[in-house]
Amino acid sequence: MIYGHGIDIQNFERTRVLLEKYDSIMADLIYTENEWKFIKQCNTDCIFRATLLFSLKESASKALGTGFRGIKYSDIEIKIEKQAYILNIKEGLFKDNFNALLSFTCDCNNIYTSVILEVEYE
Repeated sequence: MIYGHGIDIQNFERTRVLLEKYDSIMADLIYTENEWKFIKQCNTDCIFRATLLFSLKESASKALGTGFRGIKYSDIEIKIEKQAYILNIKEGLFKDNFNALLSFTCDCNNIYTSVILEVEYE
C-alpha cells in the first residue's frame, strides 16, 4: 500500500552558490557523514551529487507527510551502493518495515526527484 509520494525540484546553480558560501555548515546540517564523503569523493561534478541527495531528502520528507517539521535533514540518509540509492530513515521516525522507490531525472539546470513510500497493508 502506498503511504506517501513526494516530489521535488532543485536547481544546480542554487546548490553551487550555497555550497561555495556555506560549505561546512551544509555538511553539518544537511548531509550525513557518509553522504558528505560521497559528494566530496567525486572527481567531476560534486554539485550534481549534492543537489541529487538534497532533493531526494526533500522528496522523502514530503512522502512522510511531515516535510522537515520535527525532523532533521540528517534523520534521512541516502545510501549509495552499487549504483543503487537506498533510503534510510532514523529509527523511530517511521515504520520499521517499508519499501522506498527513489527516482530522478535532470536537465541542464534542474534535478527532479520522486520518492514513493510503501508499507504493508494493515
